[in-house]
Amino acid sequence: MEVARMLDMFDDCDPDYGLTDEMFRETIDQYVYDNHYDDELDDIAADWSNLSLEDQVKKIYEELQEEKK
Repeated sequence: MEVARMLDMFDDCDPDYGLTDEMFRETIDQYVYDNHYDDELDDIAADWSNLSLEDQVKKIYEELQEEKK
């Protein structure tokens, strides 16, 4: 839930439905693409490409916590 807040996912939610699984996944995918896309390989960086959604969220949370420092 904290990652959703940190990435402002609730700002674009439909007030009747809230944050959907699809919206959550799309935002996580976009974050990974925006921050971990390797232009030279024309692909997502290897250390992100095989992670589960749960592991991606954990890593994103850690990154965002580091940025706050």
